[in-house]
Amino acid sequence: MKKIFVFAAALACAYSAAFGQGQVAFNNRVTAGSGAQGVVNAKVLNVGGIDNLLGTGFTIQLWAGPQAQGDGGLALVPGSTSTFRTTTTVPGYILAGITVNVPGVDAGGLASFRVRAWNNEGGTITTWDAAKAAGRGYGESSLLNLQYALGGGTVQPPNLVGLQGFTLVPEPSTVAFALMGGLGLLALRRRK
Repeated sequence: MKKIFVFAAALACAYSAAFGQGQVAFNNRVTAGSGAQGVVNAKVLNVGGIDNLLGTGFTIQLWAGPQAQGDGGLALVPGSTSTFRTTTTVPGYILAGITVNVPGVDAGGLASFRVRAWNNEGGTITTWDAAKAAGRGYGESSLLNLQYALGGGTVQPPNLVGLQGFTLVPEPSTVAFALMGGLGLLALRRRK
């Protein structure tokens, strides 16, 4: 009986090592020769396409889940968060690439991803839902169905090849000011 228990425990350990949690490299700027598959250059821009996403004032988060077949059944869950680099030469890029576990996907499996970023108002807005509710500048990438199998164990995690950059949407007050300015210009033009 003891031998069967030891054998079952060894088999369970071997299974978990062979089919462990899938992993991906969470980074939106990967240059050639950086390891894993492919180059990624998916800059996040601030409202109006401005390159000023620097430091800890903005949060970037990776959402992930099993790759859906067709359009149905896709459920992404929030994962790791990070902030942006602090040097003005590389705004809009994540501070440092990190290896992230992908919930519900084993190593060797395929997964889908979405990157979301928001103005965290000095660290007071900590979730995507809160950022949308506050309406203070937030945005998300298009859905990425990664074509590389996830890493894990001794297999290096792949980069987010195919990730597209995006721009944060403006605060409601920014839209209102732009609309008022446009109406003012229209009124001036009509007077002439």
